[in-house]
Amino acid sequence: MPSPESNRQQRIQEVQSIDFDHVAARCRDLDRAFIDELVKRLAELGYADFPPSSTNILFSLDPEGTSLALLTERLEISKQAVSQMTKELVQRGYVELQANPNDGRSKLVRHTDKGISFMEAIFRTKFHLHQELTDVIGVEAMAQVEANLTKMTNYLK
Repeated sequence: MPSPESNRQQRIQEVQSIDFDHVAARCRDLDRAFIDELVKRLAELGYADFPPSSTNILFSLDPEGTSLALLTERLEISKQAVSQMTKELVQRGYVELQANPNDGRSKLVRHTDKGISFMEAIFRTKFHLHQELTDVIGVEAMAQVEANLTKMTNYLK
């Protein structure tokens, strides 16, 4: 009779050996491939120094600037993570810190010209990638994919 430990290990191996290629895994693979290609193309445009995990900060900033506290709230990550990402972006020239006119104890994170140009490059590159994928499968198929993904997402929410 097998021991409880060997039975446990066998059950783990059986579950781990299941090869079920579900739609979420395919979406994850597409997302990773899309991001990899986006990063490669942005590097070709001169933005090889941008940390991809910090992109959300740029798109969460208000035009007049945003406090670190509000960024932490918007991004739903720790204050330490926001501070570290912001520090990197300041060092690389994508954002700057300015005194907050409404609160002398805090600073505002603001886009630099380089940060604004980078956001524009992201949108252009994403648009081109989307267009290329549409060319691969066709306009009608892309519309159907987008509609079905929206339906599935709404169902799960």
